[in-house]
Amino acid sequence: MAYDELASDYKKLSDKNTDICKQLEEQKSITHQLEEERSGHLAKKIELNNEVNLLNSQFIHVMKQVKMMTTGTEVLDEILEGQIKGKPNGIRFSFKHINQNQQNRSFAQTLVDYGMLK
Repeated sequence: MAYDELASDYKKLSDKNTDICKQLEEQKSITHQLEEERSGHLAKKIELNNEVNLLNSQFIHVMKQVKMMTTGTEVLDEILEGQIKGKPNGIRFSFKHINQNQQNRSFAQTLVDYGMLK
């Protein structure tokens, strides 16, 4: 091989090496940019997961309150249905006949005594 051929091959390899180094720097830049985006997305994911957890706990709390309110209103409705307007013993219970001897009385007679039947 002649010196001119070696110089020309060296020049080609040097140019190719320069191109490859430029590509490598571009790839490093892109990789760094992608890593920054990834860390930003991970931070956003953590933030959204925390928000989901908070909303789920609030939802569970509200559902418990709704269940308690539903149960509580059913019991309150039963009590209110049993009330008689104008009587202080609104749930149909009177204390005036408690001390009476009621061993041999029928259920209907007891209801009459307590003002539940006339």
